[in-house]
Amino acid sequence: MARQAQGQANQTFNTATGNAANYGGAASGINGTLTPFLTQRLLNPSGYSQGDMGAMLANALGSSGGATSGITGQANLEAGRARNDAGFGTALAEAARARTSAAAHASEGIAADNANLKQDQTNNAARMLQGLYGTDVGAQNDNLRTADQATQTGIEAGKSGWLQNALGLISAIGGGASGAGSLIGALKK
Repeated sequence: MARQAQGQANQTFNTATGNAANYGGAASGINGTLTPFLTQRLLNPSGYSQGDMGAMLANALGSSGGATSGITGQANLEAGRARNDAGFGTALAEAARARTSAAAHASEGIAADNANLKQDQTNNAARMLQGLYGTDVGAQNDNLRTADQATQTGIEAGKSGWLQNALGLISAIGGGASGAGSLIGALKK
């Protein structure tokens, strides 16, 4: 029975240390790829590409420009019909200011969204790096703890057998004899 327990403990030890080595190797391979990428993302988040920002700005400016050109066209049409362009200058100037304001607002919004995206990329990269470290180290440590427990189990299993039992019996008898001798010595006084 003791030999079987020792064999099982040895097998568990070998499996656990093999698993720990596999986790360490897998972690090294994964980290070799992900860690540089995530570190780059952490230190230099990319945000939107210049092409994407240009497209968003063009779309925003196009919609405000389209609305303004509609106002300008309508004002010119009305001036032509009435043969009086007095008063339309103010409306056209206001339309131009509105277009400029809309363009500035759109540009600011795109820049703010880009800054928020960069911050999100930085935070996500940090969280992912932390998760990689915790997963790799945790799995490896768990397997090494299992290996240690298997070693202790093997040691305890090795403490059984006729020799260990005989040594335990001799020790108990010796302890009992010295206890009896102490008691007799105390009674003589």
